[in-house]
Amino acid sequence: MIVYADLVFLTNLFFDAALLITTAYVRKLKLSRLRLAVSASAGAAYAAMMTIPGLSWLYGPPAKLAVLLMMVCAAFGYGSLPHFARNAGAFFAVHFAAAGAMFAAEFLLLSSGDAMARFILQPSGKAAFAVESGLWLSFPVFLLSLWLFRSVLTAAKRTEAVHRFLADVCVEIGGHSRTCKGLIDTGNQLYDPLTRAPVMVMESGLWKGLLPESWLNAVREGRPEEIADSLGGSAQAGAGSGDGGVFPEILPDWPGRLRFIPYRGINRDNRLMLAFKPDKVEVSLPGKKVESRKVLVALDGGTLSPAGAYRAIVHPMLVES
Repeated sequence: MIVYADLVFLTNLFFDAALLITTAYVRKLKLSRLRLAVSASAGAAYAAMMTIPGLSWLYGPPAKLAVLLMMVCAAFGYGSLPHFARNAGAFFAVHFAAAGAMFAAEFLLLSSGDAMARFILQPSGKAAFAVESGLWLSFPVFLLSLWLFRSVLTAAKRTEAVHRFLADVCVEIGGHSRTCKGLIDTGNQLYDPLTRAPVMVMESGLWKGLLPESWLNAVREGRPEEIADSLGGSAQAGAGSGDGGVFPEILPDWPGRLRFIPYRGINRDNRLMLAFKPDKVEVSLPGKKVESRKVLVALDGGTLSPAGAYRAIVHPMLVES
């Protein structure tokens, strides 16, 4: 069998560089081109040395571990023992994820006859499985596995970041209450232009059965101004009580609680949001509960979180004790 050292070197140079780049992304570290080149070249040179007869002692587990740790140190520096250990752990995790994906893809494409042919009975009596993946399969599977690993990790970090800003929200009005998870959004700067009360946004679906259905439909369809038009007279406003909701009956002073909050949409046009003044809003965080009475609840006709993680956007002022 002829083994080309240059081909082994270049192949491993590509793989090692990709692993190091992914590790830097996972650890949020800056990886210079020089350090990347030195580290990847060291790993590729070590792999190419297997073509030299008489150096088999270099391929035992201690030597392999030493080379991998040397690559991590060359790429990211030592710094301190905890820093180095975290970098090494991330590098090994990326390495194992890519190798496992390549093995899985190789095994997936084997027929039953090929799979049986790969089993090897060693002199010691142990059974082994031979992996003979070609470069035509290794390259795309390797890159795909790194992309999937990075995507899953990124999604997990985003979910973790969102959950750090989640709180339990309870809104009470007229003896009725609605509870949900709320996202504390420091970018939420909505205020009532008259009273300067902070505005919290909730999905209108939470208020089904409590607010008139025609109001909820208008909010979902982005036409809250129709609600304002229907409140021109007390007779018209009172007629809303028979519209599938109980809000007017449980709260006689409801006309004075309604507000229409102006805001600027994503496409920079001015819009209105239907809002009302509740009796109180409670925001519960671990070890902390904040009650607010000077607050407005605005209704959004859509879904605030596609994954359903939260159904309200909490104004940052509502968590300040």
